[in-house]
Amino acid sequence: NPKLMNNIFAQIPLAIPPLPEQKKIAEILSGIDKEIRLRDQKISKLQVLITSLRDDFLSQLMGEENTKVVPLSDLSRVIDSLHTTPTFAETGVPMVRVTDVKAGILSLDGTKRVTPESYKTYTRNHEPKEGDIVISRVGSYGITSLNLRSEKFCLGQNTALIHPTHIHSRFLYECLNSSFIKEQIEVSVEGSGYKSLSLASIRSL
Repeated sequence: NPKLMNNIFAQIPLAIPPLPEQKKIAEILSGIDKEIRLRDQKISKLQVLITSLRDDFLSQLMGEENTKVVPLSDLSRVIDSLHTTPTFAETGVPMVRVTDVKAGILSLDGTKRVTPESYKTYTRNHEPKEGDIVISRVGSYGITSLNLRSEKFCLGQNTALIHPTHIHSRFLYECLNSSFIKEQIEVSVEGSGYKSLSLASIRSL
């Protein structure tokens, strides 16, 4: 394993300004750290608020006479990814894998890339579109990301794509993140160790 020897570490050159300047720099950076902590606290509070409002809204809807309860398959296409691993490329089209699927708006930052030829292969059943929802199926199952961009990407193994056909995509995304759906997902997952969520289970939510 790589090591940094003490004698080498001791010889690393440092730029040392006068003490008053050091204090000023430290104060500025500490102030930025404080702002970041406050921002993160606000985000956490907003996330709790969103979760509470989402569940309250859906609970009220479930009790209304004109609310229909239907399986997801009546409202959307659920499209599986290919069960193969491509040869990744230095540049090309982003591939969204399970590790890239995080709650919120889909981000393609840091994703691995595939060639345009591989992209065509991996999107032969469906090219992801704005408003589509990516869901993880294995390991960290049931996590969803809402796609709000027109940039091309394809799906990696153990993910699926939900293409809304008869429902507003953002409303569907919020439904999928509600306690009502999360409880169904927990009941539906299969496997004792490395749990997975089947396509059939997703379609029947």
